[in-house]
Amino acid sequence: MNKGQAAVGITVGTGLAVAAYLAYRHFSARGEALVYCPNESRYISSSQYDPQRCGIVPMKTGPGSPTGVSAIGIKSTKSAIEFDLVWTPPADTGGYPVVTYYVYVYDGAGKLVSKTYVGAVTTAHQSVAYGSRRIFGVSALNSVGEGPLSPPFDAGALVPSSEPGAVIVVA
Repeated sequence: MNKGQAAVGITVGTGLAVAAYLAYRHFSARGEALVYCPNESRYISSSQYDPQRCGIVPMKTGPGSPTGVSAIGIKSTKSAIEFDLVWTPPADTGGYPVVTYYVYVYDGAGKLVSKTYVGAVTTAHQSVAYGSRRIFGVSALNSVGEGPLSPPFDAGALVPSSEPGAVIVVA
């Protein structure tokens, strides 16, 4: 049985949505929604959808990646640089609302140090000890799953200045 045959003969309900989702995952490399056409007994791309002969099943996916990850409220303490990591929510939520974000922290060698659940907010307080290099990434999660990681934010660019309590950003 090929991957698209699971939905043959099913025209309504959860079974069709699940089969259409599997077909999307297996057959639509461009992220395009697929539609099951009962009259043709096959899946077609949504761009070929004809409401006279087909019933559409909207595709729901995990969200896209957050963008614009950066630091605000930067200050230095005796032992670390503290800041609020902020980001912009993904433009594409995958058809469902984002329910939480995860902040990934990597060391300078790219090894995962921590993965933190931060809820549905777009900011997370962070602290990086002097002499440590930390790279941050953020992902969004909806009821379908976790989306891809944001472009990385390298906190190694935050360098304490000679003034106590101040930090400069080096490009």
